[in-house]
Amino acid sequence: MATPKKNPKDYLPKGRPTEYDVSFCQKLPDMFKNGESVAEVCAKLGIWKDTFYNWVKEYPDFSDAYKKGLELSEAWWVELGRKGSEGKKRIQPATWIFNMKNRFKWTDRIDASITGDMTVGTTNITPEERKQRIAELLNKANEP
Repeated sequence: MATPKKNPKDYLPKGRPTEYDVSFCQKLPDMFKNGESVAEVCAKLGIWKDTFYNWVKEYPDFSDAYKKGLELSEAWWVELGRKGSEGKKRIQPATWIFNMKNRFKWTDRIDASITGDMTVGTTNITPEERKQRIAELLNKANEP
């Protein structure tokens, strides 16, 4: 008599059953609509942040709901900043900027451009030739 094959799932470690509920996907966006953070939403759901992020990885619908919620949260904060800049709402600008940079990955925009001759190749020149080349470049930079 042949030995019955075991299901691959039989080899997985038995752990605590998940508290995940499909209905979270419908509730999640609204849980962020007033600018809430993941920590606040986790507290409302009664779960750890690790669990939350595991669910984001494991359940595509939960991940989509989280993305929508995150956009609603960012939109709430953007509106607060706009109202603050219009004088309609009293806010602490530094706190608002710090929040936007850290929670929503906002950054200061830096425009950098390089113009002119960028020829580099000073490996086989003498120190005197190097000084000469630097002087030429400085003269070029000062020309109108």
